[in-house]
Amino acid sequence: MEDDLRGRGLGSEALRLIRALKPSARILADLEDEIPGAANNAQRIRRMAFYRRGGYLPSAVRYTWRGENYVMYVSGGELTNEEFEAFWDHF
Repeated sequence: MEDDLRGRGLGSEALRLIRALKPSARILADLEDEIPGAANNAQRIRRMAFYRRGGYLPSAVRYTWRGENYVMYVSGGELTNEEFEAFWDHF
């Protein structure tokens, strides 16, 4: 069913609505980083392109969790490693 909904602009509209609700906020997207040779690397690249089209940019924040590499994408500002670490220190 998920594939049946692709290409209709629903995801782009969701990003637009989130931005409309919080126009001055930084909004983060936590994405699997590109890994050449990974079975789902093409999907990872498409996902990153989708967020870029939606106004998100890759930040300097990259990390590994449970053996998987991630990159934080941001809309509405920058995100530093120090801010990311402080966020997790809070918990």
